Amino acid sequence: MPPRRKQKQQSKLKTIESLTNGDFSWVNVKATTAKEMQELKKQFAFDDADLASALPPTQRPQIVERDGYLFVIMMFPTYNRVTGVMHRTEVDFFLGKNYVVTVHQNKLESIKEYFTNCADSTFPVCVDGEAGQVMYRILAHLLDGIQEMMVHIGNDIDNMHGQVIAGGHRSETIAEILRIKMNVSTFRSAVQSHKRLISKLTAYGTANMAWKDFDRAMLELKEDAKENWDLTQNYQDTISSIHDAFASDVNVKTGEIMKLLTMLTAMMLPLSLVTTTFAMDLEGLPFRGPGGFWIVFGGMWVLAVLSYWFYINKKWL
Repeated sequence: MPPRRKQKQQSKLKTIESLTNGDFSWVNVKATTAKEMQELKKQFAFDDADLASALPPTQRPQIVERDGYLFVIMMFPTYNRVTGVMHRTEVDFFLGKNYVVTVHQNKLESIKEYFTNCADSTFPVCVDGEAGQVMYRILAHLLDGIQEMMVHIGNDIDNMHGQVIAGGHRSETIAEILRIKMNVSTFRSAVQSHKRLISKLTAYGTANMAWKDFDRAMLELKEDAKENWDLTQNYQDTISSIHDAFASDVNVKTGEIMKLLTMLTAMMLPLSLVTTTFAMDLEGLPFRGPGGFWIVFGGMWVLAVLSYWFYINKKWL
């Protein structure tokens, strides 16, 4: 029997698209405004509280079991290639018997790419099976996108490590280190709940979904989520160590500079005393005759040399 062909359906709103395979649909909502929520209310009669949670601002990750469907809120990291700054974005899932609805702000490249590829594909692989299988494929693709971001973060950390070890102290170095630290922190806050949510989703699917391989498939995603979290911990420790090493090196160099300036200032103090003394217009000051300047000038050099010798002898220089 030839595979069933999928159908791409377009809602009245351009921000709502769907892929249909038989009686199963994946509805992809690419905006989070009241218009999209009203449309979902008409089509699926979702709970008002869940639709309100899908609207801004960002909600905390959670799973809510409703009568007839499951509502899941997850966070994923996004990367702005222009600014080089990472942000969090929310993706909401509604899992029903014959549908999966994803709601997001169209900022996550991995889900945009996956839906586009599914829509352009000849055969309905993406929406083949039941809700658990479709949800698994979507999550697997999103986690793959996270791993790609982690490669970029790792490259940034390696480059910064090389710069600090090589002694590169450009004025923008500290700003670059702080940017990477903020990216790692944002990344961690986005992925920290994945393992917990996938575990809860597995427990729900075991009791409510017909796909017999659901447990095994979700276990793979749980391991991927755990690996992502462990790697972000390593990234955080590494960039913190780089930051500490850079700050220590800068402090040492600053201390050396201040030490030198302090010594120069101390050497100038007796010279300043001599010049101030002989600058006073008082009777009885010596060396006012011919050659007096050179006598005073020579004496100042002697004082400077003696001060330098004193600091060297004390090992202060």
